[in-house]
Amino acid sequence: MKKIIYILLLSVQIAWAQTKHALVIAIADYPSETGWSSISSDKDLNVVLPVYAQQGFNKPILLQDKKADKAGIIQAFKQLMQTVKPGDAVLIHYSGHGQQIADDNGDEPDGLDEAFVAYGAPSEYYEGYAGEKHLRDDEINDLLLDIRAKVGENGNVLMVVDACHSGTISRGVAKKRGGRAPIVPPGYNTKRSNDKGSGFYTPKTRGTQTVLAPMVLISASSFDEENSETFDEKGDGIGSLSYAIAKAMTKCGSEHSYRKLFADVLSIMNEKVPQQTPMVEGDIDYSLFGGNYIQQQKYYTVKSYSADKLVMNGGQLTGVKVGTKIGFYQAGTMSIKNAHVIATGIVVKNNAFESDIKLDVNVIGKSSVDLWGFIIEENLEMNAIKCNISRIKTKSIQQILQQKFAEGQIVITTGVADVLITEEEGYLKLSRFSDGIKIDSVLITGQDPSVQIEKILQQYAQFRYIRELKSSMGGMASIELIRCDVNGNIIEEKNKASQFAIRAGESMRVKVINRSNQKLYYNIIDIQPDGKMNAVAPKEDEQTIKHATQYVLDPKSDIILPYRIDIAPPYGNEVFKIFASTEPFNLVPYINVNTQVATRGSSKSINQAFKKSDISTRGASVNKTEAEPELYTGEVVFKITP
Repeated sequence: MKKIIYILLLSVQIAWAQTKHALVIAIADYPSETGWSSISSDKDLNVVLPVYAQQGFNKPILLQDKKADKAGIIQAFKQLMQTVKPGDAVLIHYSGHGQQIADDNGDEPDGLDEAFVAYGAPSEYYEGYAGEKHLRDDEINDLLLDIRAKVGENGNVLMVVDACHSGTISRGVAKKRGGRAPIVPPGYNTKRSNDKGSGFYTPKTRGTQTVLAPMVLISASSFDEENSETFDEKGDGIGSLSYAIAKAMTKCGSEHSYRKLFADVLSIMNEKVPQQTPMVEGDIDYSLFGGNYIQQQKYYTVKSYSADKLVMNGGQLTGVKVGTKIGFYQAGTMSIKNAHVIATGIVVKNNAFESDIKLDVNVIGKSSVDLWGFIIEENLEMNAIKCNISRIKTKSIQQILQQKFAEGQIVITTGVADVLITEEEGYLKLSRFSDGIKIDSVLITGQDPSVQIEKILQQYAQFRYIRELKSSMGGMASIELIRCDVNGNIIEEKNKASQFAIRAGESMRVKVINRSNQKLYYNIIDIQPDGKMNAVAPKEDEQTIKHATQYVLDPKSDIILPYRIDIAPPYGNEVFKIFASTEPFNLVPYINVNTQVATRGSSKSINQAFKKSDISTRGASVNKTEAEPELYTGEVVFKITP
């Protein structure tokens, strides 16, 4: 099902006039003979339908109980498909039971499909049952892909799933929307899951011929949790996600992004069902039903806090250094410009993955999910980026850059440099000085170009840092590239060259190897020849620590990732780099995210922040109460050819 993966940076979309269409499925009264209990999905409609109407979804296709058997749901999707047109917004809401079922086509790494429990579907396996009454994730994806292709790149799709996706954990006394064991025949062999989300979302593939609408999936619980119902203000049972979505949408403004919507949902559900981990996947930085891309300023989530101390998810590996000043804002803040700061603090200690913050005031009455941290004053501990500006023809631009970067991380020179800036046909082009490979360009508009140039160079500094980072324990975690066909089938190579080379248009898969004696969590980043970085594992849409927990290998083991990678330009030498640790971490939110902050200090070397010679044993001389997580790195260099 998930044969996805290479990342194309999303461009800003033009707002088009659109019609809004919705499909709402609610199954409350399951037949008793199926073994499924009745739930409160009918009550969900009382809260979500009025709110959806306020958002412009006035005449949804409504499917309830007996009408929502598998055939009825498929027919409703087809009816929706017939009514939508390019540029439209589509909302799909499912309230009902969810369950896992034996994979029927070999595309699931854990051997299990996720499925909607349609009306009439059984809760347990019986001889001869092959899932024909369940609606599998593969079938749902096919229906969704058709709709996304029809509404196109100017359209917009939101799917809300208030159901269990997996029944491995039982908590609480409230009604569960699922929670039954997977339906598998006797002796069926399931593997440890490497599926990171709901199973109902398929991202775009690199190089696809069809431009799909941006899509976001919000689900009530993660892949390894049940979904409990909650209670509304009247004390009536109701779906926890349906309740949270309705509450959160009443606060939505015209430029509300899906990321901000989910932050509100997370806060509400943390109060109602704190044992659950709601999940979001997809193109979350688009405006709600609007189709416009919204730039999200880089932020860090909060792991925990008490009194005046706070622990933040984000450390040396994600660009946070000791001495950096952090501002904490309401979760969902897209930019700190003109936003209200709740508290500020200084990073007093950190490791590769998280930072201890000493706050100036106690954040009274706030939950950790309600806070996002933003760098507001950076203590730069990075080697200088040298820029040659001798080929800029306009003297006034040269003077602006010289004045802007008179001191700090960026150094202006006319000699050997890291980056060459040239003026060409109304643009300032930034290229690698060593080989001329283009990094980016800035349009000359008569305004000060230094702000954009600084952002580009900050990204380049991050690229260079990650590209050069090495561990003294090399080889403990490594990756191999394997050529495959368009269906993901591995192509055996008899005579392998010393360097893996692959043509644009071909495909490959990645093998991850753990040679250590410890269980390792891993991230893989693709570093292009032009300095752009892309998320490989976790994937671009998988932005939480919970997603990252599934990228794990047992000691002395390996795995071939279940999705293929479709190769496209730019040409040249490319690097896949693996980072592995004994604790889960997620680099996806910090890859190629622009941010503009005040700076102080520039004399400290990057080695002081993250010593390349002793990463795995960093801090041994410092008194500490617990061991810091070890970090291992590895990489493979390959060549992309025309």
